Amino acid sequence: MTRAGAALALSGAIFLATTVSLMAMDNGIPKIDVEKRCRASQHTSEKILGTVPSPNAFDACLRDEQAARGALVRSWANMTAATKALCVQPMVFSASYIEWRECVEMEGHVQALKKK
Repeated sequence: MTRAGAALALSGAIFLATTVSLMAMDNGIPKIDVEKRCRASQHTSEKILGTVPSPNAFDACLRDEQAARGALVRSWANMTAATKALCVQPMVFSASYIEWRECVEMEGHVQALKKK
């Protein structure tokens, strides 16, 4: 493995460790430390793309994660247990409210199509 590959693998492992140490429950939704997640994401992007740090990217990441969490909180009570089990899996998928929200939305579309 090259040095860059090893650094990328290490960044990924650190990213997972910091975001999955998060399993405190709030309204049934696992709590993610979005600041750690966004910093790790920004760091990985900078390493891969060779870009300079951008505070705007970090702030945008925080806003997007918080908005996605808000959407999940609003829909949580009406969400089926099957959808929750499928989409909210911090140990399987990236621990990201954005990814979980997208999964929930796609699953809703799939279920609507099945009813037609």
